[in-house]
Amino acid sequence: ALAHEIQRRDLTDMVRLCGAVPHELMADTLNNYTAFVLPTLRETFGMVYIEALFAGVPILYSRDRGVDGFFDGQDVGLSCNPASVANIAEGLVDLLDNAGRMKQEIARLQTDGGLERFRLKNVCRDYTERMIRLAAWDGTGSSGSAHI
Repeated sequence: ALAHEIQRRDLTDMVRLCGAVPHELMADTLNNYTAFVLPTLRETFGMVYIEALFAGVPILYSRDRGVDGFFDGQDVGLSCNPASVANIAEGLVDLLDNAGRMKQEIARLQTDGGLERFRLKNVCRDYTERMIRLAAWDGTGSSGSAHI
């Protein structure tokens, strides 16, 4: 159905469906793109956004969902209202206009360790520490920490 719509709208010179990409090639494949765009209505976190950032690609993500708030003040992508076609389109234009600058910021963030908290070992360590604090918490705040 998607291929049909691409043809029907005469977009075959602009849109290419590449199919499945082997895991070991994903970062290099993503790095060749201008941006990773996933304005979704339902997203709890969205590891795919983090994978795109690790690949050096700016992201367009849903406002108030997923990774929104994790990169405030860092020029690594844009949030959008996923229910607004106009807002998504504005975000796409902004990404196209500023992808070079954003890619430089992502490279700086990678070099400075700004993505390290999302590496598996650090996520596991943080989760374990929070579970230990939760297990020690008695509900009154006198043991452990109420801010889990």
